[in-house]
Amino acid sequence: MTLPMRAALVLLGALAHEPAVLAEERVLSVMASAYNSVAAQTDRLPNQGAWGDRIEPGMKVVAVSRDLLRAGLKRGTKIRIDGLEGEWTVLDRTLDNEPAARVLLDGVLSLGIRFMQDNGEWTDRWPPENMAGPLGWRQRPRAVEFVLETEQEGLITRLVEVAP
Repeated sequence: MTLPMRAALVLLGALAHEPAVLAEERVLSVMASAYNSVAAQTDRLPNQGAWGDRIEPGMKVVAVSRDLLRAGLKRGTKIRIDGLEGEWTVLDRTLDNEPAARVLLDGVLSLGIRFMQDNGEWTDRWPPENMAGPLGWRQRPRAVEFVLETEQEGLITRLVEVAP
């Protein structure tokens, strides 16, 4: 499960293959998530970016969505990410679907999700940290519990069995 985090991106320059024109420094506040270049988290070519660039472990590379491409984070753009060291380079892009926000239920006060491991213990992340490695992403929890609190209905809890 990828959990979103707030990130401030600072746009440092223009495209690498354009003339040496430095864009003004801008700060963008975006929602970001992380993934690794492994088949379980990407497509059939986990070490190749959307523009054909080879991506190796340890490289400081980011993938951007279509809306961020329109905002100026094009291939080769150098950025700084608040809370992370060094400069990062835009060398990949995410799926070409537009982000969409829709209200599915009014009056939601909170939503909690937790996962039951094979040993019966609960964790709020999947896969849990003790399941590191490529198999951790493919294993399923035994159950998932959803706890929803709404203004009208109060607390609603549902437990869904996933794997026996």
